[in-house]
Amino acid sequence: MLLAAGALFSENRYADAQTQFEKFLREYNDSALAPTAALGVAACLESLDKLEEALKAYQGVITRYPEQAGKARLAAARLYEAKNQPAEALKLYDALIQPPATSVWAGEARELKEALLRKYPQLVVTNAAQPAVSAPFRTTPAPAPGAAVKTGAPSVSKPVAAKPATNATKPK
Repeated sequence: MLLAAGALFSENRYADAQTQFEKFLREYNDSALAPTAALGVAACLESLDKLEEALKAYQGVITRYPEQAGKARLAAARLYEAKNQPAEALKLYDALIQPPATSVWAGEARELKEALLRKYPQLVVTNAAQPAVSAPFRTTPAPAPGAAVKTGAPSVSKPVAAKPATNATKPK
């Protein structure tokens, strides 16, 4: 049933696909595949330009299946951006980036957050608790806080004072 719904979606038969995804949810609500079906319903609504309903459906996926809600958060954030509600989109990106943030969705959320902050620089001020531009996506785990980190260069124990700027041209 879920495969049939996916096939209908691929054929741009969104209303029929939505019906099949909803039928799957009614009959197999406790299935491990229920989050996929719920996401399918939301995607169908979005494809049918029922954006408010789609947003509610994505929020439903986030609420009911938080461990599997990465894709729903990204989709909802995209809809918030389309509705010119960037602060709401930013909240969803931040939720995906929060530690441990090792999911495949976290990397995409970082990139989208950076693009959002470039487009809406005023959000940097309202998002002061979070870094304005997040660090690049790590492929290796970050060291534990307070853990010794070995690097090839010796550590510097004193901060280096900045030299005063000099004027390259002297007045004549």
